Amino acid sequence: KHKKESLKKLSLANQGSNHSMAKLNEGHVLSIRKLYSMGIKTKKELQEKYNVSIHTIRNILNRKSWTHI
Repeated sequence: KHKKESLKKLSLANQGSNHSMAKLNEGHVLSIRKLYSMGIKTKKELQEKYNVSIHTIRNILNRKSWTHI
């Protein structure tokens, strides 16, 4: 039981901008979603603006990543 609780705490601690490999933070993700949904920026423009892959942008928009926000 303790092992499961420890793993859950560890996975929550490494979410989002707390992850050591994160290039984005929660504010960036919210901006990406807003700019795209309002038709202000395309996926390609967002990719270039935030210097991440198109795959990352797609996953953010489809809520496959950054699901905690």
